[in-house]
Amino acid sequence: MADGTARVLAAAQLAAAARRRVVVARAMSDLGEQTGGAVAVWKDGHLGSTGSAGLDLGVLADARLMLSQDDTTVRTYLGVQGEARVLFEAWSPPPRLLVFGADAHAAAVSQIGRIAGPWCA
Repeated sequence: MADGTARVLAAAQLAAAARRRVVVARAMSDLGEQTGGAVAVWKDGHLGSTGSAGLDLGVLADARLMLSQDDTTVRTYLGVQGEARVLFEAWSPPPRLLVFGADAHAAAVSQIGRIAGPWCA
């Protein structure tokens, strides 16, 4: 894995751990000589590159649109140098369950939450 890609994925993991939505886009085939470049995009910024400045423009625009979705998709971009396929992965923070109250219903919902996952404690 390229150094830049590892840095992008680490930044995406930190954003997701901080409960921020992030879209990771990875070039599966590139218009230039590099393949596998990655970009992490969140609401107020991005990090990384696909390896092609022209491709980056389209990828950043599409990734920003995907921030509100929970989706994984492959998109194809056409350029003068050929075709580029890019994998988009929307990373969402895990859901949380907040239970208020001290009655039997709240206790039962809390039990369901504990069974459902570690973020529901």
